[in-house]
Amino acid sequence: MMLPGQTLPSQTLPLECAEKMMQRRWYALVMAEQQGRPVEVLERLYRSYERAVEHFVRLAQEEAERLVS
Repeated sequence: MMLPGQTLPSQTLPLECAEKMMQRRWYALVMAEQQGRPVEVLERLYRSYERAVEHFVRLAQEEAERLVS
């Protein structure tokens, strides 16, 4: 029997997906920097990471609002 809010192991919540995407973007940025990639590449990767963070924050806020109401 599942309790409310639980998911099956194969199911992934949107917030969890957003968090993993944010982590992957950060990892890609760090690896590119360590590999000595050009500044333009690092800037592009950083902007991608920023968008992932913004998306995660937006989903987290929506989840918090949903839980309060």
